[in-house]
Amino acid sequence: MVYNRISNFVYSYCQEKENIMFILSGAGMGKTSVLMMIKLRNLKSKLFKEYKCLLIKIGNNTIDEINNISNKRDTILLLDALDEDSNALRRVFYRLDELIDASEKFYRVL
Repeated sequence: MVYNRISNFVYSYCQEKENIMFILSGAGMGKTSVLMMIKLRNLKSKLFKEYKCLLIKIGNNTIDEINNISNKRDTILLLDALDEDSNALRRVFYRLDELIDASEKFYRVL
């Protein structure tokens, strides 16, 4: 059921008012696995070949990586491992604001 909601968000042609979805859960609950399934589905899908799907582990250079991506409107951006990001320690809301600002032009962001 949860995967269906995430999949519908990522792969629906309708323009969502918002393009960012957060997946929140405890350690070891499958967040990375869901992102990998989305990436794999994108590789296998004939319907959504026009969208490039990038999986990035959040770290020190993430904002620069995001800024250097071309064709943002045609890209599904999957960001993983916020809990492992040293830039988020003791300032998680500031870091989330940075990531949201950098990724607002993408088709979808998880």
